[in-house]
Amino acid sequence: MLELIRLATALDVPIDHLLQRRPAVISRRSEVIAEDNDTDVARRSQRLEITLASWLRDVRQLLDAGTLTLVRPVQYEGSVTSDEDARAAARWLRDVRGIGTEPIDTLMDFCERSGQYVLISDLPGEGASMVDGDLAVSVVSLEGDPGRRRATAAHELGHLVLGDEYSSDLAVHVSRADRESLINAFAAELLLPIAAFGDVTSRPASREDLIRFTARYRTSWSLAVRQAECA
Repeated sequence: MLELIRLATALDVPIDHLLQRRPAVISRRSEVIAEDNDTDVARRSQRLEITLASWLRDVRQLLDAGTLTLVRPVQYEGSVTSDEDARAAARWLRDVRGIGTEPIDTLMDFCERSGQYVLISDLPGEGASMVDGDLAVSVVSLEGDPGRRRATAAHELGHLVLGDEYSSDLAVHVSRADRESLINAFAAELLLPIAAFGDVTSRPASREDLIRFTARYRTSWSLAVRQAECA
């Protein structure tokens, strides 16, 4: 036990992180990690994973205590092999939540009602998520602007709703980068549906249009531009 305490202190991790198994289903929205794990990118990713595992245990404890009620993860049953399929899945989830093309007010609440419990952390990096049985959790870094953080949260929710290479046959014939592209298409449509452009689809969206949509849907400028190009 003394050696475990010294290890936990040296590694700056909770002792139970060294004692308990780690769930296998983990997705990350971060830079590509090299084979050499002794890099800043790898260390940031590992810190996110440690925080994610601790958050999973915390949520389990809240559930066991009756403080929190479990919401089972929502999963899309349709086939997703293209960006349009991914956008269709986002529209389906919006319909399930009954918001149509309206902005998502509180994304954390939206994720929780979809079965994913989100922790906002001041750790460097972007985000990560995991599923352990009937419980899904994610961690989103405070780094970056609010639009980027919302995109990261929506991206991690996409891993849950669409599945990924660890848990389903989502686009198993394509590369990891292509799978991430599908998840990004889902996240963009979830945050700012193409149909929301409505009356501007008959003409190119102006700068003023994009500023209005960016402010109303609380997205990044680049996401609004990409969605406008698809409209």
